[in-house]
Amino acid sequence: MDTSETYIKMMESAWLDIKDNLPIGVLIFSRRQRMRYVLDGEIVDYRDAITTGNCERAFPLLEQDQLQEMLGWDRNPIGYVEPLYRYITNDVCQMAEGIEEQMLRIGDSMEQLWLSFVMKENFNETWDGEKWL
Repeated sequence: MDTSETYIKMMESAWLDIKDNLPIGVLIFSRRQRMRYVLDGEIVDYRDAITTGNCERAFPLLEQDQLQEMLGWDRNPIGYVEPLYRYITNDVCQMAEGIEEQMLRIGDSMEQLWLSFVMKENFNETWDGEKWL
C-alpha cells in the first residue's frame, strides 16, 4: 500500500473528481475496514476516520484493485494489460518529453500508475506533479 507523500497528494487532488463516480463495490463495508484514510494530513484507519466526526474531510488511499474496479470493465484481469500497455507506450512515453516527465506521469508505485491510468481513462486528466490537468 502506497502511503507516500506523492500518492497522498495525487489521491487528495483526484478525490473530488472520483468520489461521485466510484462503482458500488469499491467502498463496500468489508473493504472500508481495511482501508487507510488521510484525515488532516494524518494516515488513519476507517474507525479513526468515522469516530472523529470528520468523514467529509477524510479521503481514502485507494488500493490497486479498487482503482482497477473504477474502470468499470467487465473483463478478466488479463483484459487490463493491453489498455494499460497502450497508456504507458502512447500517452506517457510518446507524449511526455524526457524520462523525468514520463516518470512523473507514471509514478513510483503501482497505485500511482493505476491512479494515473484511471484519471486519464475516466476524466482525461494527467498528473503534472502538483495537480490533475
